[in-house]
Amino acid sequence: APQGVPQDAAALCARAYAHSPSEPLRARGHRIKAWAAILLDDDEAALAQAERGIAANPHFPTCYVAGAIAAKRLGQDALAARHAGMLSASPTFGTVEGIAENLTPLRLAPLQRDYLAALAAAGLPRRGSAEPRLRAPA
Repeated sequence: APQGVPQDAAALCARAYAHSPSEPLRARGHRIKAWAAILLDDDEAALAQAERGIAANPHFPTCYVAGAIAAKRLGQDALAARHAGMLSASPTFGTVEGIAENLTPLRLAPLQRDYLAALAAAGLPRRGSAEPRLRAPA
């Protein structure tokens, strides 16, 4: 998806899963499929993939980014806020500014401003260090 072929993400992830079925690593594949779905304006699929990634590895913050954007765009404000709250504990992804600087798929996204606005609307602080509000389940 980051290389500009979001329509190929599902097939590429299926091939990767065949070689590495370890569940924590699957979070990366789900994240890739979530971003591909966001880029293709399929927020329901994006949210489903983000949720699968979170279930596979609840300590992988980029799944929460995709989940927050998709949930906010779907009007699921409470879920978007919960995902944004989980991000606030991340030193890299705890603010909109941090995400804009550090998340490659978002830097390449044609609608970057819209995605960052969705994160801010979900409750993620725009800049500065955020105080952790929620913790990922152990």
